[in-house]
Amino acid sequence: MRQHLATNDEYEILTPHGWEDFNGVIFNEDANKKSRKLSFGDGDSITATLNHKFFIGGRKVSTKKLKVGDVIDSTEGKCRKITAIDKVVLKDTYEIYNTESHTVIVNYCINKQCDELAFLNQRIQKTFWASISPTLSTGGSAIITSTPNGDQGLFAELWRSAEMGIGDFKHLYVPWDAPPGRGEKFKVKMIAEQGEQKWKQEFECQFISSDSLLISSLFLQHVTEDLKNYPIIKEVKKVKFWDDFKKGSSYIMGIDPSTGSGSDFSVISIMSFPELIQVAEYRSNTMSSNDLYDITKNLLLFMESKGCEIYWSFENNGVGEGMVALYENDEEQPDSELVDDPNSKRRGMVTTSKNKMTTCITLKQLFESDTIAIRSSMLLKELKSFTRNKGSYAAQVGATDDCVSALLICIRILQEIASHDDIAFAKLYGGNFGRITADEWETGVSEKNYDEDDDESFGVIVM
Repeated sequence: MRQHLATNDEYEILTPHGWEDFNGVIFNEDANKKSRKLSFGDGDSITATLNHKFFIGGRKVSTKKLKVGDVIDSTEGKCRKITAIDKVVLKDTYEIYNTESHTVIVNYCINKQCDELAFLNQRIQKTFWASISPTLSTGGSAIITSTPNGDQGLFAELWRSAEMGIGDFKHLYVPWDAPPGRGEKFKVKMIAEQGEQKWKQEFECQFISSDSLLISSLFLQHVTEDLKNYPIIKEVKKVKFWDDFKKGSSYIMGIDPSTGSGSDFSVISIMSFPELIQVAEYRSNTMSSNDLYDITKNLLLFMESKGCEIYWSFENNGVGEGMVALYENDEEQPDSELVDDPNSKRRGMVTTSKNKMTTCITLKQLFESDTIAIRSSMLLKELKSFTRNKGSYAAQVGATDDCVSALLICIRILQEIASHDDIAFAKLYGGNFGRITADEWETGVSEKNYDEDDDESFGVIVM
């Protein structure tokens, strides 16, 4: 069981002795095994964990010690005689704690509290919020305490809204050094034990994720600030542009098709080459394969009209077959090169757990070495919930990763280009010397690094 206690004189809680200082909230992790439903003669009931405290005649009694026939104190003086006690299953339970006494939890209570909301699964956050919203709308109140866990999810949304003065919540930040005895020695000790990222999240309350993200939360924070400098310059047929296609330039276009049924999104992501800067993006969950192919073709033809060289491909794990049929039966196919997976007989790119993991690691390296630059806020949002999952990476429950999938297709195209292009190879694997030939490995000297006018400029490779 986790316990987080903090004094806050601005809030009070209702106890049998009146309103008292608020001194903490606890999230019960054992609720699914240790919970009871207490039923009363008037048909009402209360569900609580075994260690939750009720009051009988002003005396604190744990749920596990209650018996049928006990009468629980009520804030309204109403008789709450227990008529039945049943075992129940709770997925998540939130309870208030106080150093002097415990909150009385009865029906008609005016407060509902939760702790560390940001660390719950996003689906559970939404379910929890939906369940208490009717109570809040009729005059109830809520106290939500948490340290941030990334800048996505319910807690982050509520906090930002409060900062902007939107909605009914008021925000309060408690500095890490507010409790007595916390100074620089404490800070140094905590950073040494937990690391700088955990310190910034847990003590400085920065919106950094604790999940196993593909891209570092600290790096994504910098990208968040950077995107403010790159607004969308235009939008045509749902295609967002951050730059114009430049005459004679090269581009990589990755596509993640969907069924267009309103669930998953079809995404087209376009990167400049060799700069690897995102230029345009299309995203929709209502477009059919025909519509998606039309948009793809129009983009390709438009770039071709500017004399651009385009490498393009799409994920083909089934849904992409519609794109294949339309492309192969098109009597006026675009001239741009469709890049296929060399390890598959299908057109386009087939994604497996193995090649997805490899591509994800490549994307991470490109990101964190500032080799690739994104412009899409939706893509950034997806990266903030793109976490390690069963030997690979995927979106957290309740989130999407279609923009990431389209970007991964761009990376796989780049990997194919690198097999015959020195610039692409250098982008992927570092260095500015290009490919090293077999003869160069044998001699240990790269002629591309040698300058006859400077005897100290050659490089020796030590094996």
